[in-house]
Amino acid sequence: MPPKKRTLLELFLSHITIENGHWLWTGCLDKDGYGVFHDNTKKRPAHVVAYKLYKADFNSSLNVLHKCDIRRCVNPDCLFQGTQSDNIKDCVQKGRHAEIRRTHCDKGHLYTEETTRIYVRKNGKKERRCKICCSPRGYLVRKDLKI
Repeated sequence: MPPKKRTLLELFLSHITIENGHWLWTGCLDKDGYGVFHDNTKKRPAHVVAYKLYKADFNSSLNVLHKCDIRRCVNPDCLFQGTQSDNIKDCVQKGRHAEIRRTHCDKGHLYTEETTRIYVRKNGKKERRCKICCSPRGYLVRKDLKI
């Protein structure tokens, strides 16, 4: 008799270890540290598969985000859905966004209260600008421009 085929749920659960309430993925990880689930058809993010398996309100047009910020965690209680904008806001609030962690501008000037200006774009988004680089003397910003 051939061996019994495992269900999708059984296959998924075979790649989980539980530590401190988190379901940690023990299977393959992608380059960013997120779990990758391989079924017979394709590769999918493990946390997305977990959300689909355990939550009835899955919406394929939304991202699956982590409350716990543990990329390997696939515990449905640690997951929620949101837009890409929600994902970026969550990332910024938790101090994980790359721009938030930057301490110097592109030219090497330290971001401090004295050297930093907050610029508000027309769409309302804010960005940091270095006062040294963005001084009224335009040649400090773009030396190749001839006025």
